[in-house]
Amino acid sequence: MVRKIVALFVAVLALGLLTILIVFGLLHTQYAKPMVIYTLDKGLGIHVKSESIQYHYPNQVTFQNARFELPDQQPVEVAELSVWLSTQLSTKQPIAIHELLIDGASLSASQTPSVTQLKQWQIENIALDHIDYSHGEMIINDLRLQLTGIELGDSVITSKGNVQLQASQFYYQGSSLRNLLVDGELDGDNSKILGASFTWNKSSISTQAQIQNGRWSLVNTTIDRLDLDATAQDDPLLSILKKHVGHINSLDILNSTLSNNDMTVDNISASLENIDLDKSLWKQSEAYISVDADQLIWRGFEFIEPTLEVYANEERIEVADLDTQLEQGRIQLSGYVKLNEIKLDKLEVDGVKYIQEGDKLLY
Repeated sequence: MVRKIVALFVAVLALGLLTILIVFGLLHTQYAKPMVIYTLDKGLGIHVKSESIQYHYPNQVTFQNARFELPDQQPVEVAELSVWLSTQLSTKQPIAIHELLIDGASLSASQTPSVTQLKQWQIENIALDHIDYSHGEMIINDLRLQLTGIELGDSVITSKGNVQLQASQFYYQGSSLRNLLVDGELDGDNSKILGASFTWNKSSISTQAQIQNGRWSLVNTTIDRLDLDATAQDDPLLSILKKHVGHINSLDILNSTLSNNDMTVDNISASLENIDLDKSLWKQSEAYISVDADQLIWRGFEFIEPTLEVYANEERIEVADLDTQLEQGRIQLSGYVKLNEIKLDKLEVDGVKYIQEGDKLLY
């Protein structure tokens, strides 16, 4: 009796192994395509039309020039899609994806899987290459994206993973970034931008950033050759920046021209440290600002080669140095200012010439 049971067990095991071998064998023949299409249709409700489907041992399936139709979602057409299935499967999780690669596609928000769908497939890594993406008034051209070590939460904000992004152009409501590069870590309130760079308004911008008090703090930010009229220009990207960035850890502005209301600064270079953007200069804590420029024009006054170094801390603004040429003369000043007190350690006014007649200043 025991021998019969053992023989039956061996026979069943052999039949199972033979079935697996046959399936693997068929995946290397012309039957791979109908087998994969049937499995996706019946198992996941995904309808597939593909020019060719190739199986690569042990766990990769590649679709060429394919169209995918997912439940409750717009169809997706891709030049190439490769799936690497996880080798650690279970009855609770019959399909898990180790890596998903999409190369060559035009996608919209209505064509991308939801976080819930991605969680069902237990995707560990996602790679996008040569993708054009649109979502409302946002358009991204030639997107390359890698998400690794993904731990999906209930939303993108609560998910974790490493992010590398590259795009030739990023458009939003008519404003654009070019040559965008981002390397970061997605981890809720511990998210970080390890490095980012792009071109905006012909200026080169690079930065690092981290979450601080629920908003981004800019770290080691450099802005080079920016030409910006903050009064006339209602840039939507600036609105996003104001909404999501609340603090400047360190920012350098180089070789730039800035305008605001009745002030224009030419060829300015400035450094800002520890600035809370939600507070006035009077309410800062250990903030630092230094500025030098070729020229500053303010309400008719022309300041030539002005330099300024300021420390702000708890309703005290210390002017460590102010030096500028004004109308054939020179002004030098240092001291501090409080809400109800001014103390000047140094004030030198030499050779400044102007004449005031009525409401007019004649120089």
